[in-house]
Amino acid sequence: MADDDSSCTLKSDTDVFFVVIASILVFFMQLGFSMLEVGSVQSKSTKNVLIKNTSDTSIGAIAWALIGHGLAFGKDAGGVVGTTGFVLRRPGGDDFDGFEYALFLFQWSFVSTSATIVSGAVAERIKFHAYLIFAFFLCSLPYPLVAHWLWHEKGWLSAYRTNDAFLGCGTVDFAGSCVVHIVGGLSALIAVYFLGPRDGVTFVGGKKRAPEGQSVIFQTLGTLILWTGWFGFNGGSSLGIAGNSTAVARACVMTAVAGAMGSISTAGLCYYFEGQIINRHVHNGILAGLVSITANCATVNFDGACIIGFFAAPCYLFSSRLLERLEIDDVVNASPVHLACGTWGIIATGFFTKSNYYGEIYHEDRAETCAGLFYSGSGQLLLGAIATVVVVVVFVTVLSAIVLGVLWYYEALRIPKLNEIVGIDTYIHNDGDIDADNDAMDRTLGHERPEADEGFHGVEAGSHHNAPPIASVEMRPLQLPLGTQLPLVHSAARDGVPSSMSSNVGDVLGPGQASTATGTGEEATTSPPRSSQGSSGGRSTVEMAAV
Repeated sequence: MADDDSSCTLKSDTDVFFVVIASILVFFMQLGFSMLEVGSVQSKSTKNVLIKNTSDTSIGAIAWALIGHGLAFGKDAGGVVGTTGFVLRRPGGDDFDGFEYALFLFQWSFVSTSATIVSGAVAERIKFHAYLIFAFFLCSLPYPLVAHWLWHEKGWLSAYRTNDAFLGCGTVDFAGSCVVHIVGGLSALIAVYFLGPRDGVTFVGGKKRAPEGQSVIFQTLGTLILWTGWFGFNGGSSLGIAGNSTAVARACVMTAVAGAMGSISTAGLCYYFEGQIINRHVHNGILAGLVSITANCATVNFDGACIIGFFAAPCYLFSSRLLERLEIDDVVNASPVHLACGTWGIIATGFFTKSNYYGEIYHEDRAETCAGLFYSGSGQLLLGAIATVVVVVVFVTVLSAIVLGVLWYYEALRIPKLNEIVGIDTYIHNDGDIDADNDAMDRTLGHERPEADEGFHGVEAGSHHNAPPIASVEMRPLQLPLGTQLPLVHSAARDGVPSSMSSNVGDVLGPGQASTATGTGEEATTSPPRSSQGSSGGRSTVEMAAV
């Protein structure tokens, strides 16, 4: 008896250690997302991307501890929702045991991944507080509910369910093609729909023209870090290695194979259609293969992994092209990678799942029936996968559209136009020389500041300050309705500097859009006007609306 207890303790400790290490690997993927996104945006948005990635992870930890973990993995109520485990407590107030703590850590790293998927798509134009609100919402409601449905042993869509499995087999989503990637990718798609394209993005003949990302080096580094973390993501989803070592190793190997095939297939298709091998597409091809294999990494063999990875490429590329035709600006192509390829991954389980692997992971008594169609299965697994995608898409779309729609309605979603032109880093993440940054903003607007040692800031009293008009810079007119808060342009006419800048506000806003432009040049806003003090004496400054 003592030997049995010792053996049981060793197994439990080994599994806890394994899950903790896998959690660390998955958490390391946050660095990969950060590098990939930084490499894909303009330099003026670097700080904002980085702080969003660290913040959604922090928000996710608290949201998951308070609400999400209990909804996902607490005591089941009707196969729909968990009812215990909130604030890391068992019923009665007892603390979690070692495995429960490890499970929390592992699933927190997962939900953070789902939230970070949204970050890359909405980069460079979403308000910081709006992103945090949406991240908290995603980690607190849609993600945990979908996780309960598919991963709880009594979830109504779960293949782990012993009796009355959905359509006879449940839905195979071993590591989260649906739970993580469809939820995150679909949320990202809805968010970019509400936000609209970035400044400087145009669509010509069904193709997107966008500013170049600042560094292909960071893009490559981010992709390879993500691929590394994916071994913990997929292999760790066994939630234990004692007695599961074959399944863990198989999941990791198929992860490598599908990622490799996604890369090769995407490079080939790029060259065929474009005559070029485009780095960002090849990087996303790797991720497309990884997303697609996530649902079935433990239930398919080498042949299945190759096919799944191969067809991930057209899923990604054609859905990316579809977004361009619809004039939707997804900065890192998050929705083609995660939504389209996550959908393909779930459906692929219905074709390529082997009966013995299904029996090993889920239930042996229905293994033959629940094999994929290519392995003499009944087709129930495929039908269940398709139905699951429909259910989750409808559910996440409705909830996400409500939250984002409210933020959009109250104009709390997107940063003001001028903030976007100048760069959100300069406005909300400014930890440098304010005067230098004001100079940079003026240069962006086409207004060079005079030297300070020439009279009053380089302008003699009574002389005309011939600053170039703002409209001389390559900027589109702002077509904004009356009542919209606008950036305030001060030319300090009270100190002897005439109103050359304010006289050109109408050029920036477009004909008839500037309802108020004071003769003194002290401010130019639409009604109601908003006063502000310049940052330094009479020098011309730009104040941007709050993010």
